[in-house]
Amino acid sequence: MIISIEKNKFSEAVHTVARFSERKNTTLPVLSSILIIAGDDGIKMRATNLETGIDLKIEGTCKTKGVVAIPATILQQIATSFTQEGDITIEHTGDNISITTGTSKSSIKT
Repeated sequence: MIISIEKNKFSEAVHTVARFSERKNTTLPVLSSILIIAGDDGIKMRATNLETGIDLKIEGTCKTKGVVAIPATILQQIATSFTQEGDITIEHTGDNISITTGTSKSSIKT
């Protein structure tokens, strides 16, 4: 999966969707994650705590389709750490997620 999203839109979306993820210890780790879906109908972020949930469509470019779950707290930290304006590119290959903008890069093992 390879997607590009404008930094401010990415940050807003992450912070909005993260509010719906489970924050307590859970036996289902996926509940504390944000699901990023890149497909024919665009880019979406999803999260749920099994009581409430959100499915948010984000404006961006989908170069390659795919689905990945990233822990909400990690994604929030990354979103706030990038200070440069421009696009954020998320690339998921194998068991690695690469999030880049300008000269900054973060990698996450899945």
